[in-house]
Amino acid sequence: MKKPILLSLIFLFSIQSVYAMQITDNLYFTIEPNTIKCIDLILPDHIGNIIPGVYDYYITMTPLPERTWSDLSEQTLTTDENNTAIIPICFSSFNKPYNNCSDPFTLTVNLYELNITRTFHGGVCISDHPDVDTTNSDSNDNMETINDNADIFDLSLTNQHQFATPNENKTFTLFATSYADTTLDISVQTDASISPRNAQLTLNNETPSKKVNFIASASETGDYDIVFTARINGCNANTCTKTKTATLKVTDTEIEETGFTVNLIPENINVKRLAAVEYKLIINNKGEKADFSLKLIKPSGITTTFSDEIIEIDSGEETITFFVTPMTASSLFEIEAQVKSGNTTRTATSYLSTDELLTDTERDIDALDEDSDIYEDWRNTYNSRDYGDELDTYESLRERLNNERNEDIPTTPPNNTPNNYYEPETEQQDFTIYIIIAVVIVAVIVLAVAFNKFSKKEVRTEEL
Repeated sequence: MKKPILLSLIFLFSIQSVYAMQITDNLYFTIEPNTIKCIDLILPDHIGNIIPGVYDYYITMTPLPERTWSDLSEQTLTTDENNTAIIPICFSSFNKPYNNCSDPFTLTVNLYELNITRTFHGGVCISDHPDVDTTNSDSNDNMETINDNADIFDLSLTNQHQFATPNENKTFTLFATSYADTTLDISVQTDASISPRNAQLTLNNETPSKKVNFIASASETGDYDIVFTARINGCNANTCTKTKTATLKVTDTEIEETGFTVNLIPENINVKRLAAVEYKLIINNKGEKADFSLKLIKPSGITTTFSDEIIEIDSGEETITFFVTPMTASSLFEIEAQVKSGNTTRTATSYLSTDELLTDTERDIDALDEDSDIYEDWRNTYNSRDYGDELDTYESLRERLNNERNEDIPTTPPNNTPNNYYEPETEQQDFTIYIIIAVVIVAVIVLAVAFNKFSKKEVRTEEL
């Protein structure tokens, strides 16, 4: 498989600021003014199954790029289990109003040969208060989705997408994590047979993580969605509910999987205290016994007990437990685990935030131009209570802010500069624009000559 190395260099050189994340379903995030932030679609990894063979992947994003603020509408690529294709999808906040948001996007990946479809939803907003939320949302307002979800608890699945033959049992393991004093009520909706249908977990700072194994099967062939819903007992705020969807694909013929998968749990968690957070790196080896090289890409502002090492793993599942301690309050950290075996590298990403109940409120009050006394009153309440005990007050605060947002949604007349438009210093803005225009022109010329057979998006590959 050819590798467009020059395209990668041009792409990286031509943008002012890039911050890469990994795609996951229900990904809503903020981007600073006048920057570019990218999310990586990794294939075949993000299909959720590593299946031997060469396959064509058909990728589409809706609505149009000008509404999603992205650089992708459609893309087709061919790869196999030994060639990891990385497709960066980049979102730009240049010349867009501060506190505004894109339309929610839907990213769809089709593997028609195996009748597999994976769908990812999300959205982006412009703010100086960083946030990444992974939560399902029925709202068309990305800012409301971001501000209403504080990751008080995390819900994660291993072996999220599985194949089975009729009446074959498959195990879906659901992990729940929270450092707040919470009781989670978990329910399951599916047309497949599954047990149990309900569970209840009590989590706190001393016992922050628990798991439940769900056994599922179906007598008839077809695709079965399994929707797990977890809700904090006694709380009706949006941030107190999360869902996770698994799929069980039942076929008459057994589908072989190979390679290995990687999960980093929790996937997205907020904490109140600057104390150690427990993580699990779970490697499922679907091949023979092999050596695995483990590495953690950690940002500044955290410490960890994780040690880069090489370990031998038999066929089956291996769990490495370690701790991460955040050093700064009101912050967001992206943690990436890299696992390599042979020439194949797979990654998993987790987001750790501190004091998100404060930063979400500050972002909302900033956008609504509200009295700062509201924030100060809430901060005093937040600091005076144990984590989890303040949710009743927080629920009332969120309801008040959402009502005010709905009553006072700003409108921007065409061709007029909105009142909250973010303008950096004129000299720096003009200079940056000239550089970008010049580099883009050069890039287009080079691409037209050297890569006329490639599609519009960049695809990086790791080959054997």
